[in-house]
Amino acid sequence: MITREDLLQSTEYWEQQVQLEIYNCASRFMEQHKMNRTMLANYLGVSKGFVSQLLSGNYNYSLSKLIEISVKLGYRPDFTFKPLTSEDNQTKMLCNEQLLHLQC
Repeated sequence: MITREDLLQSTEYWEQQVQLEIYNCASRFMEQHKMNRTMLANYLGVSKGFVSQLLSGNYNYSLSKLIEISVKLGYRPDFTFKPLTSEDNQTKMLCNEQLLHLQC
């Protein structure tokens, strides 16, 4: 069984958190603007394949591309770097959700 400490040390966990955040931003944007994937691709100036990857969480693009997409979606990126040993309530909640998912 994976522990909270193991999860916090996992780069995959943190990548998933960023992917989930950009997915949520893109989904909200599409819903608010009544867009489908093709329309979103045209708006962002990317391929439909890129949007599919973005919405499936199956991507690993550069930091500059992530920032470019977030700004086009109307969101400012907000990166905070904290020591792995310090946990806030949001991190605890995310870890607990991820640990529950992994146990299922």
